[in-house]
Amino acid sequence: MSEPVEPTSAESSQKQVRGRPFTRENAKTMQLSAAKAKRQRKETRLAMLNAMCTQLNLGDELVNAIKQNDEVKIAIVEKALRIVGLTHDQSEQAIAQKMEIKADANVKKDSTVKLVIEDFTKPED
Repeated sequence: MSEPVEPTSAESSQKQVRGRPFTRENAKTMQLSAAKAKRQRKETRLAMLNAMCTQLNLGDELVNAIKQNDEVKIAIVEKALRIVGLTHDQSEQAIAQKMEIKADANVKKDSTVKLVIEDFTKPED
């Protein structure tokens, strides 16, 4: 039986690339494909939101579920709100507040000034 051949140091140092690597030729195609997928997701979310608001009044459904103390129905309405992006944590105000907190965290708050005065003159004998 033959022993497995170990790769040389030059072969092992190169990374194994999965999928198709980006080139100048295929980058534009991939960019257009990504933009198309993003647009389709946005249109689908908008269609779902319109259906939820016109065919099913989520506000009324939530109020009825709370009045009936129906936890299953409350969970379903909550999930529907999250799917279409109507929860507070998905709102523009919450996102702006999170960005503000991150920006504040990056600022160094310590404004201490340290002043050191040393005498470098030699004493005369």
